[in-house]
Amino acid sequence: RGRTSGMDSFLSGSGGGANASSFYEYEYAKADLSSSRLSSGRGPAVSSPPSMIRTQPLVLPNIFDQIADWFIGIIERRKLVASAVSSGCSIILFFLLTALLQASPWAPVASVFGALSLFLSLSVWTTAIIVWIASFFALALINHTLAKPDTTRRLCVLRKDAWGAAATFCLAQIILVAATHSMAGAPMDSARWLFSIVTVTASATHVIFRLDYRLVFGTFGSKLSLALWECFSLEGESPLAVAAKEALLLYRIVIGASLVLGSLLLGVSPTFFALLSPSIHLSLLLSTLAALFIGRAHVRLTREIVMKPISFPLPPPHAVRSPTPAQTRTMLNVLEANEPTLKIFALTDLARLSRVVGDRRLEIFSLSQPGGHPRNWTSIKNACVRVIEDAREKVECATRSLGGRAGSLNETSDEDEDGVDRQMLLMPERIRQQVYSTAIRSRHARSLRAAASLAPPKPTVVEKIKRFVDVPVGVVSRHDATLVQLAAESIHLLICASFDEDRYGVVQRDLAEVLRAIVKTANAIREHFRARNARATSSEEDAPLCAMDEALVTAVYQIKNQFGDSLRSLSLSKEEFAAIDMMC
Repeated sequence: RGRTSGMDSFLSGSGGGANASSFYEYEYAKADLSSSRLSSGRGPAVSSPPSMIRTQPLVLPNIFDQIADWFIGIIERRKLVASAVSSGCSIILFFLLTALLQASPWAPVASVFGALSLFLSLSVWTTAIIVWIASFFALALINHTLAKPDTTRRLCVLRKDAWGAAATFCLAQIILVAATHSMAGAPMDSARWLFSIVTVTASATHVIFRLDYRLVFGTFGSKLSLALWECFSLEGESPLAVAAKEALLLYRIVIGASLVLGSLLLGVSPTFFALLSPSIHLSLLLSTLAALFIGRAHVRLTREIVMKPISFPLPPPHAVRSPTPAQTRTMLNVLEANEPTLKIFALTDLARLSRVVGDRRLEIFSLSQPGGHPRNWTSIKNACVRVIEDAREKVECATRSLGGRAGSLNETSDEDEDGVDRQMLLMPERIRQQVYSTAIRSRHARSLRAAASLAPPKPTVVEKIKRFVDVPVGVVSRHDATLVQLAAESIHLLICASFDEDRYGVVQRDLAEVLRAIVKTANAIREHFRARNARATSSEEDAPLCAMDEALVTAVYQIKNQFGDSLRSLSLSKEEFAAIDMMC
C-alpha cells in the first residue's frame, strides 16, 4: 500500500514537477528506443537508466505554421491555374500568327480558306498542344520564382533565377516561332533563324527584367472573363495596346542587333539582302509582339487569379477546445502570420471588414466569454500597431545612417555668421565700413563651400554601371508601404466606427496608444526627409514613404474629425498634440 501511494504521488506530480516530467520523458525515450531497436532487428530492447538517455525535444508545427502551409498550397495551385490560362493565350497567338504568315494579299479567298482549315487539321492541334506545354512550363517557372508581393519594380540583372526564367521563356518563344513557320509553310533559312533568335532573346529579356511581377490585387475580382477581354482589347493601358507600343520601340534594337550579328556570322551581303524581304520584317515584328503580349497578359491574369481575395472569419465568442484546421484560420491568427502574401491577404480582408457596416464589424467590439475580454479588438489593434511601428523602426534606422551631416554644417555656418555680426558691431564706424564688404564676401564663400560639400559628387563610370545593375531600393519597400497603408486604413476606420458601435468602450482605452504610434511614424518620415533634404533621390525610392505618410496623416485627420476636442483627455504629450494639430 505504501508503494502504491508513493507511485501515485510520483505520477500525479505531488512529489515534484521535475520528477513527473523526467518520468514521462524517460518512458517516451524508452518506447522510442525499443521501437528503433526492434525495427533494426537487433533483438529486444534493454532498458537504460534515465541519466544515460539523451532525448531530443519533439518540435511540432504550431497553428501559424499550419495556416501558412495551407495558404501556400492555395497560392501555388492558383499560380498553376494562372500559368495554364496564360498559356492559352499562346495557343490563340499560334493560330493567329500561322494564319497571318500564310496569308497572301494576292489570294485573299485562299488565305481565308487556309486560316479556317487550321482548326480542322490534327497536326496543327498537336503542334498547338506542344506550344501550350512549353509556354505552361515557362510561365509556371516565372510565377514560382518571380511573382511575389515583395518583388521590386524591376529585377536585378544579377539574379540567377531571373536569368533561368528568361532562358526558359526564350525557349518557349522559339518553339512558338518554329511551330508557326512550320505550320504556315514558311521556310526557315540561316538568316531567319538568326534574326528570330535575336528577336526572341531581346523580347524575353525585356519581359523578365522590365515587367513588374509584384503580386497586387486585381481590378475585376473573380470575373476572369473581364480580365481576358481586357488583355485582347486595344483600349487604354491594356496588355495588347502596351505590348504593341513596346514592340515598335524594341524592334529598332532588334534590327540593329540583327545587322551586327548577321554581318559577323553570315556576311554583309547575305544579311543586307535578307533584311530586304518584307516577310522577314513581318515575322520578326509579330514575334516581338507575341512575346511582349504573352508576358504582360501573364502578369495581368496572374494578379486576377492568384490574388483573388480570401475572407477570414472572426473567432466565436466562446473558446473551442478541439478546433478543426478550418476553425483555426481566423482573422486573429492570420494577422499574426509572417508569410508576406498571407499578411497582405489578412490586412486586405481586415480593411474590407472595416468598411462594411453590419454584424460582422460589431463582433470586433464584442467581449469574449468567459471573462468578458475584448479579444478581437486587442488582437487586431496589436497587429496594426506592430506593422506601423516596424515601419517606423526602419525609417529611424535609415535616418540615423545619414549621420546628421547637413545639420552640423548649417549650425556651424550660423555660429560663424553670428560671430562675424557681433564683431562688426564692436568695430568703429569707419573700420566697419572698410571691413563690411570683406565680411560679406567671406560669408558668401563659406556658404558656397558648405553647399559644395553637401552637393552629391558627379558619378563615375563605375558608379553609373552599378546604378544600372542595382535595383533602386528605398528606405521601405513597396510591400512594407502597402502593409502600413492597409493597417492605418483599417485601424482608423474601426476607431471612427467605434464612436457609434462600441457599446463596451474597448477602443477608448487604446486610442492613445494607436495615435501615439501613428504620430511617431509620421514624424519619423518627416524627420527622414528633413535630414536628407540636400541629397538627390529618385521618385521611385521616395514613393513608398510618401504613400505611408499620406495614409498616416489621413488616419489622424479622420480620427480627429470624429472625436474632436475629446481627444484632449487622452494621455498624450504636448508635442504629440501639437503634431496632431499640425496634421489636421
